[in-house]
Amino acid sequence: MARPTILRSAPDGDPVSRPLVFALLAICAASVARSQTQAGGAQPPLPQTGADYSAVDQFYVIADILTKDAEPTDAQWNAMLATPGYRLVAQQDKGFRRQMTIAFKPSAGPSRDSVLRRDSDAAYQLRHLISAYGLRSEVLKIRRDLEASVADSVARAVRTAARFLPAGTTAGRKTPFLGFAIFADDGYALDGGILLDVLYVKENGLTDLLAHEFHHAYLSVVDKMLRPLVRTPDDVAFAGALRAMRNEGIADQIDKPYPLPLRGNSLDVYVKRYNDTYARTPQILRSIDSLLVVVADSPSVFSAAGTRARALLWSNSHPNGAYVARTIVETFGVDSLMPAVYNPFAMLRTYAAAEKQRGNPPPFSAKAITVLGEMEKRYVRQ
Repeated sequence: MARPTILRSAPDGDPVSRPLVFALLAICAASVARSQTQAGGAQPPLPQTGADYSAVDQFYVIADILTKDAEPTDAQWNAMLATPGYRLVAQQDKGFRRQMTIAFKPSAGPSRDSVLRRDSDAAYQLRHLISAYGLRSEVLKIRRDLEASVADSVARAVRTAARFLPAGTTAGRKTPFLGFAIFADDGYALDGGILLDVLYVKENGLTDLLAHEFHHAYLSVVDKMLRPLVRTPDDVAFAGALRAMRNEGIADQIDKPYPLPLRGNSLDVYVKRYNDTYARTPQILRSIDSLLVVVADSPSVFSAAGTRARALLWSNSHPNGAYVARTIVETFGVDSLMPAVYNPFAMLRTYAAAEKQRGNPPPFSAKAITVLGEMEKRYVRQ
């Protein structure tokens, strides 16, 4: 699942925003330089298509050293971090090297125990890394199986993703590059390719996971939503929350039925919360409506309201977006999702129409609809 990154741009000729753009470019360049240094020097571009598994092998090289309470050399760390898989991991997790150390060094036991006592993403990640180390033979078998069968899975995944995209979206386009690694129970569509954890694939299968991430990648090609403007920063968080609802809600139609099944593994904690949050979507949307009403009366609180909306829409809006999208599909059919591909606000209008068709109360009040309409004018090409 890709976490949407909202970039702020400015219209050409804006005398205030241009210095900011140049400053941001300088910061980005410095960040790239630092990441290249940490990974052992300048890196070649990631492949545009195909798949790479070298990160899986390097994971065990480093883990074996750490379990002896030794410290890998810079060259050994760089060999791991320079693999395509871990270059993609670095986009999501700047602290992965530290997590590896805490997970496997015997002397890091107190820190490890402290993290594992918490109900947190860091704890889930540590458990995953430790599990992957203990399941080495099974993980490496999956790695070998993937090399032999990934082409067939990719072809099926493209066809599956295409069902929830406008006709012709995938035709004539290379499939995104796939980087396999061991990092967490997750997958992402990122700049440069799609990142998937091999143990996660073992537990959940590959085709639907790939199709979900392919949907994100292809959606970025046809997405017509404008980036938030520098001069209107207060509603950025709210716009991002609604965009995530569209992104994840449609993609979850591919690989997340409701209710998600319990499988007796570490993901069951997530599954239970996903199912509970999905079922509470109408209540959560009423809370979103209340926030929009407050904004209508007091625009100065837009930023705080957006932060609250992000918090209400747990897991980057996955379960609530899935509820909204599935309601549309079950009421009007898959084709009724297509306007949302080009305009995230259209999904909310279609959802409201679906609820009306079902005889349910409208999800959004008149004031909320007004605020959503104003946001749509700012962010969507007319």
